[in-house]
Amino acid sequence: MILGLQRVLVGGESKQTRQLAIATFGLHQLLALYLLVQHELWRDELQAWSIAKASTSPLDVIRNTQFEGRPPLWQLLLWPLTRLFDNPNTMKFVVFAIGSAAMWIWVRNTALPFLIRALVSFGFLFTGGYFGHSREYILMLLLLLFAIQATNTDPLSKTSTLLICLLSTVNLFGLVMAAALVLATVIKPSLQQLWPPINRASVATSTRLSILTATFALSAYWIYP
Repeated sequence: MILGLQRVLVGGESKQTRQLAIATFGLHQLLALYLLVQHELWRDELQAWSIAKASTSPLDVIRNTQFEGRPPLWQLLLWPLTRLFDNPNTMKFVVFAIGSAAMWIWVRNTALPFLIRALVSFGFLFTGGYFGHSREYILMLLLLLFAIQATNTDPLSKTSTLLICLLSTVNLFGLVMAAALVLATVIKPSLQQLWPPINRASVATSTRLSILTATFALSAYWIYP
């Protein structure tokens, strides 16, 4: 799956297709905005906001999410907003901004047939599932798309390492996708570089793999309360 996504995230299409993609993006934004405005925040959405608001520092956020069953990246993102705003509906603006970026990458930077892109864009996950609720799922989607693009360019770069680490700290699904990315795009070339003779590149690769492994372990610890 990950290798397939890598192959399609290459861009390049006709002017007419680009125009259709832009029109799809605009129509989806109107629908997403309507769904967000009409949606009443659920208890699980308010739980994340309440944890962030009750925490006095980012470190306190991490302590307060130890029994949430997911890593604290979403709450850490909300924490500075709770210092500025009291209304939890502020989360909707965050979701809309993140979702807009994810949607733009999906409709403009993929080489899938336009019909498939359009159908997926107006399916459940891209409307009510990820875009209509103020949860961490939309952040996971954006980081997944960014990570795929980064690993497609250079799987051993600092950027791809950082994005994969961030992806793993969103939720369980993000951790699974991050592990799949590492297995598909990092492990194989890393093993090739680790083979003697040992050089600067192999040391850098070992360091990146160590960072990724440590991050995955920490995310798994956060997920299992």
